[in-house]
Amino acid sequence: MTPADAPGAYVGAWSLAGVNEGDAACTLTLRKGAAIGGWRLAIPRRCFTAVGLSRDVAAWTVYPDGAIGLIDPLRHALLRFEPKAQGAYVADPAGGSPLVMEKRGSGGQ
Repeated sequence: MTPADAPGAYVGAWSLAGVNEGDAACTLTLRKGAAIGGWRLAIPRRCFTAVGLSRDVAAWTVYPDGAIGLIDPLRHALLRFEPKAQGAYVADPAGGSPLVMEKRGSGGQ
């Protein structure tokens, strides 16, 4: 996927989890609709506690290098998921454990 594809190729359900086997996981949905600084997303309440996601997440965006960002209402990056092998995206939050995001229903592609 490339930034030129945004939001199209990125839209859909994504699994969000810690990088270790057995870590908590949840599903968030990246949507097409515009939001401040990016596009809308749907985050189940359990994501905030299960994986330690900030309640300030208001939108998502794609950076020129293909990374996916979860941003706050002031367009500040809260998490930056870098593209890795096999379609996975990994974020290393300050003061937290790494998180992996993979598109559901497409083998990560």
